[in-house]
Amino acid sequence: MPLLTIHVDQTIETERKERLAETLPSVRDLLCREFNVDASFCQLAVIEVRGLADQARIAVEIRLLPKPERTRDLIISACEKLRGILLEATGERAAIRAFTLDPDAYIVLR
Repeated sequence: MPLLTIHVDQTIETERKERLAETLPSVRDLLCREFNVDASFCQLAVIEVRGLADQARIAVEIRLLPKPERTRDLIISACEKLRGILLEATGERAAIRAFTLDPDAYIVLR
C-alpha cells in the first residue's frame, strides 16, 4: 500500500515535468515489485509546488503500512531505485522521505 507524492518545483521546465509524468507507470511497477503489492493498492500523485531556492526541486514522500518484510534496508533500496528513475527522467536529484503509517489509525474508504 504505497502512497507516493512527488512534489515538483514550479521552476522545473515543462518538458521535464512531462517526462516525469510519463515515468509514473514505471514508478508504480517499481513500488509494486519492491513492496510486493498489487497496483490497485498504489496511489501516486505529482503536485507542482513553490519552494525555497535552496531546497531540492523534487521532493518525494512515500507512506507505507509496516510489514515484517519491509525492512529499513528494503525501503532504502527502493528509494534509491526510485531516485534513479526520477534522475533519469528529470535530471534532478530528488529528496526522498519514507514513512510508515500506524495501521490502527489508518483508514481507507474506496
